[in-house]
Formats: sequence, structure tokens, C-alpha cells
Amino acid sequence: MMEIQTGMSTRNFWYRIPDAQEATAKIAVPLVVLFHPDGSNGSRMVNRGGYLAHSKANHYAIAAPNAVDGKFNIAASDNEVQFIDDMIQTMTADPRVDADKIYLIGFSAGATMALITSIHSKLKFSGIAAVAGQPTKAQKVDLRGGSILDAN
Repeated sequence: MMEIQTGMSTRNFWYRIPDAQEATAKIAVPLVVLFHPDGSNGSRMVNRGGYLAHSKANHYAIAAPNAVDGKFNIAASDNEVQFIDDMIQTMTADPRVDADKIYLIGFSAGATMALITSIHSKLKFSGIAAVAGQPTKAQKVDLRGGSILDAN
């Protein structure tokens, strides 16, 4: 678990970066950001979804933000997106993480937050998977040649 200062508050997220023993080459790894559904948290999303074992087998970093009281504040999405941007910048400051390979995955309310982040973030993303969530309004999403999977 890592805590960061974002805006006027302290927020936290679960994270994992492959260590040197796991690395097959001295190449920075992609970052997968996992957004949990309402009533959950980053750790549950990582462990119940099987992402921890998958990230170890496939060599990628994970960041899973924890929403305040288990619910992302969609109404104040600017604050949430700032937190996500700050979290990603914290992760990509580590030379083991590739800042040009960032993926967003979300389920339910987490899918909505992933889509909102992709729309309002100042960062660019390589791909987005939104499962059972909906954006608040249709807007253009700027990807680095990536794609969106929206499964509703």
C-alpha cells in the first residue's frame, strides 16, 4: 500500500512492481491500473480478479486505487482523476515502469471511473477495458494507438 498527497487530501493505492528476479530483460514493464467496483477496494480487485498471479507470470506493474469509503466520487470526478493522474505519475517515476504503456481496467463503477479517467486525464493510455460500466457522456478518448473494450 502506498499513500500520496493529492490536492488537499492523502489517498492510497495498492501496487506491485516486478522485482529484478522476475524481470526477463532490463526493459521497463507496462502499468495496469485496476479500478474496483463500489463497496470494494484495490487489494480485493487485484487478488479476487487473479491479477496478482497474472502480473507475476506476464511481467507488468499494477496500481489499484482505493476509493474513499469504497466508492469513487463520480460527481467530483475532477478530484478522482487528479488522484489517478498523481498515482500514475508516482508509479511511472520508477524506472522499472514504462510511462508509454499504461492500461486502464475497471469493473462496474470502476469501469465508469476508468472511462472518466480516460476522457479527463491529462495522460494518454495504451488501452482501456471497461466491463459493466458506462461513461457519463460520450466524448473523444485520446489513446496512443490503443483501443477501448467496453463490455456491457
